[in-house]
Amino acid sequence: MSLENLTNNVAEGVKQDVASILSTSDLKMPTAAAAPSGAFDRPADPDPPEPSDDKEDIHEKRKEIDNHAHKKIIEVSDKLHDNLPIFESAGYKLKKFEVELGISPKIIPHFMVDKSVTYEQKMEALEKVKDKRMMHLMMDALIKAGKLRGALQIGDLDFCGIEVHLSAIPMVRLIFGNK
Repeated sequence: MSLENLTNNVAEGVKQDVASILSTSDLKMPTAAAAPSGAFDRPADPDPPEPSDDKEDIHEKRKEIDNHAHKKIIEVSDKLHDNLPIFESAGYKLKKFEVELGISPKIIPHFMVDKSVTYEQKMEALEKVKDKRMMHLMMDALIKAGKLRGALQIGDLDFCGIEVHLSAIPMVRLIFGNK
């Protein structure tokens, strides 16, 4: 493949990705911060949808998703969900889960750390996800961040947890605060 063909293929792929992102409905809707005061003050929906725990309902709703970025968010969320017992065995208990939509979608699981779990137990859990690239990278990042956490003392603040930002530019955030 020539350099020109490769460049054209990459350019076409980028165009498709940008078109997919721009087709996301939440980007077309103004946010409350960007709207004039009172623009989002409207009466509540008289018939709000009932929350459903029905797994069939979830599968039906997933069939309606046609946005590539949204499908990827679901895929990554499912992988994390399937591996939560392994993360818990390493001492990382999921406490909160955020999804950010936009130009660069982001998934942010928040973990509390069980300090009673040994380094050997963490390494055993890491071994269990060695063939699952994303989960392995996330577990490895949590373990490395834990080492840094032990070396930090910020005033009288206590360690509160760890956030992992899964996006185009992944990152780990250590959180300190008053309990």
